[in-house]
Amino acid sequence: MAYCTTADVILSGVHGNTTFTTATVPTSNQVTEAINKIAREIDSKLYSSDVTVPVDSTTSPNAYALLKDLNVIGAAAEVERIAFNEYDQKTPEDMKAIGSYRNQFESILREYCEYPVKLRDAVLGSSHKLLWTKEKSTPWSGTMDRYDYDRTDEEEENSLEPEFKSEDKW
Repeated sequence: MAYCTTADVILSGVHGNTTFTTATVPTSNQVTEAINKIAREIDSKLYSSDVTVPVDSTTSPNAYALLKDLNVIGAAAEVERIAFNEYDQKTPEDMKAIGSYRNQFESILREYCEYPVKLRDAVLGSSHKLLWTKEKSTPWSGTMDRYDYDRTDEEEENSLEPEFKSEDKW
């Protein structure tokens, strides 16, 4: 289930198009497929992070709104990639635009997968019950996350926020 529509992608201003048709590059069908492809990628990665997917707009409106924006960013990357592949005149600026959208998409999705509580009202699986109830009480990182128990001392030191790093620990 896609979290956004072609109209949402148009409103984002991607590719400067005000509309996609069967005669544009990309076509309206290609844009719809890009939206669906990105939604499948989002759901797949969130599912592997124990988030119930697809996220429903009525039961989880905040999470749905965040995923709608993420779906638009990912679809924008796909739309630019399709357009880029169709044109003969390819510039470094075109490549930067494609990479920028895709990097932004991957960064946000990775954050949601690592910290599903950022999706606020999304339904999480049972493996998150204990892990995500910890308050900011640990001076070494500010929060507890599911990977803390596997970290070495060196990884832990590198994960600290700058204000907590010091030569003399506590």
